[in-house]
Amino acid sequence: MNVIFLSGPIGAGKTAVARELVQLLPAPLSYIEGDTFWSFIRKDDEHGLRDNFPVLVRSITAAAVPLARSGFQVLIDFSIPQTFVDKAREILKEVGAESGPVPRGLISAA
Repeated sequence: MNVIFLSGPIGAGKTAVARELVQLLPAPLSYIEGDTFWSFIRKDDEHGLRDNFPVLVRSITAAAVPLARSGFQVLIDFSIPQTFVDKAREILKEVGAESGPVPRGLISAA
């Protein structure tokens, strides 16, 4: 399985880099723009978006799994705070991917 998380601060240029990578990476390739997942979570008085961040990261990662297992290279573009990087790696391991040391801001499982 090959899953690449492209992450960094809001406005850092992740989406611009992702668009370039989509052109450069070999097919088959799937691109997941993580911010679209925010629309799946309804705001309420009890649970803010921040409270739901772990489930959001899990959902984005889980969405990549069937694609990766089918032979797609998956590129995920999403701002993951540094405090969630280890959690994202755990999720990838849970679903059968392995992750190794990678530069800050990029989580890769191959």
